[in-house]
Order: sequence, then C-alpha cells, then structure tokens
Amino acid sequence: MSIIVESDVPMPTDKLNRTKLPPEIQQVMENLKVGQSFVVQCSESNFKRTMAACRSRVNRFLDRQENSHKVMSVRQEKNKKGTVVGVRVWRMEDEL
Repeated sequence: MSIIVESDVPMPTDKLNRTKLPPEIQQVMENLKVGQSFVVQCSESNFKRTMAACRSRVNRFLDRQENSHKVMSVRQEKNKKGTVVGVRVWRMEDEL
C-alpha cells in the first residue's frame, strides 16, 4: 500500500455534521459519584454519532491526570419497547 499525494483536487464545500453534546456534560462528569449515571438523549437515527461523541468526550475526560483513577462505562439506553432513546454514562468503582 502506498500514499499518493495529489494537487488540484477540489476541497469539500459542506461542513461536517458534528453531534453537539450538552455543554454541561463536563461539569456533570466532574461531579458524578460512584454509582451515579446520566443519559444523553438521542434518536435511533443519530445514535451512532451520539455514542461516538459521548465515548470521545468520556475518554478525553479520563485522560486528564486528575481523573486517571476514575472508571466510566458508556452504553446505549433503550426504552421498554427496545427502541434506542439515548446514551447512558455510568461512574464505576475507581481503580486503585
């Protein structure tokens, strides 16, 4: 496999359709106690993007030195009918 550098290829004009997470998510994660959780609501159609955005945000949060001992879990949240309604983030027992 090789990489080919090209010139004069038109750049895309559309912007990425980024998933916006609630701005307070950082503060919520900082204050979350072991055993607590929160849900970021989403529709089934944008679940994958929301899950990826949540996992990315949680990983960046845990990468910080002051949070390196914390453990969090990110999973899909379904209603009683089995329809995806969001992404749930739990604060788990800390690592020693």
